[in-house]
Amino acid sequence: FVAAFALLALFLGVHLVAQEEKKGKEDPTESPKSSKLPDLAALQQEVGKIRDLAFKKDVPSALQSEKDFAAMLRAELEKSFPKERQDEIQRGLLRLGMLKEKIDLGEEFISAISSQAAAYYDPKSDCFYYLMGDMPEEMLKTTAAHELVHALQDQHFDLGKLIASVEEGMESVRNDDRILALRCLVEGEATYVHTLWQVKSQTGIDLSTNKAMEEMTFRNVASLETATLVQMSKAMEGQAPPGSSMEKSLKGLDKIPPYILDPLFAAYMKGAYFTLKTRHAAGWDGVSKIYADLPESSEQCLHPEKYLEKKRDRPTPVALPDMAYLNDNGWKLLDSAIHGELYLRLLLTVQGLKSKESKAATEGWDGDLYRAYGTKEGGTLVVLATTWDSEEDAKEWAPSGDLFPTL
Repeated sequence: FVAAFALLALFLGVHLVAQEEKKGKEDPTESPKSSKLPDLAALQQEVGKIRDLAFKKDVPSALQSEKDFAAMLRAELEKSFPKERQDEIQRGLLRLGMLKEKIDLGEEFISAISSQAAAYYDPKSDCFYYLMGDMPEEMLKTTAAHELVHALQDQHFDLGKLIASVEEGMESVRNDDRILALRCLVEGEATYVHTLWQVKSQTGIDLSTNKAMEEMTFRNVASLETATLVQMSKAMEGQAPPGSSMEKSLKGLDKIPPYILDPLFAAYMKGAYFTLKTRHAAGWDGVSKIYADLPESSEQCLHPEKYLEKKRDRPTPVALPDMAYLNDNGWKLLDSAIHGELYLRLLLTVQGLKSKESKAATEGWDGDLYRAYGTKEGGTLVVLATTWDSEEDAKEWAPSGDLFPTL
């Protein structure tokens, strides 16, 4: 659900809240002074040079209030995932253990994005929107650099068509894994490029010319666990001005459910490392070619070699019988999805396994299929079938079944 809605809700420029700060109490709906927003013409040249890709046209930008942004998200959510559908999805996730307690999935997602997003690019209007127009100048520029990469992607690879291509065939089974893989590509590339721009802007160092330093930097970022990122951000809480948006965001960061927060962070941090490894292997031309040959799983993004090697590690389709006898006995199909390595890793972590153990148990993933059924009386059952690269990988996953003794 989170992966699917994040895709439908456009590609959001969600930067780490620790890097964001609003000063004063200015109305974000007011038009800012022209000197406050970055010179996009200059930024376009700089970003295009880093990415080795030319803009086909200038990119417009505008301010949007957090209220209007939340309203846009809510409208998209209701159109794609009506409340009844959200409730059905949640029933299955609760039974599976992906969620620890009942929440309002849609509102939690909207709240999380609204509090953390600095800007977003809309491929429908070819425009990007600042949501925090009163941030410090350098952060506004970094935000703009990120969104300009999305504009480049849209101008050269058509983000709308990419979204449609990934959604195709998901009428009966939602492939959250494939959707997350696309987000890792799109958001990861934008994060990688804006980081290179930011380092050069602030220090004068061209990180891309030092392969070893660049590798170490992005590998370390990709290896950070969400809980660690949250702790690092929370440590800055006392530095935020009282009553500021930064203080509000930091205070609420650890209240965002892992099911929502983990995939959002992963798309940026782990996706940036995927972009780096691709550029190191095949140059920027190699990164561009990915858009015509998309990664098929989060596994390929978490482990770039599984995408880049000549014999690519493709996911294996998993089938389940139709289980018509359940329908005959009053059970309705509530949800069906492919979760993938990252979501299964999250499932084990939510259930209490340490991050290192969850990672070891889910590496070697080769495919899965999940279904949730429910009765009018409130009964819920789930089925999760998995397949693995080897017998050893399957055995590493098998002990995790002890976490779900009632399934």
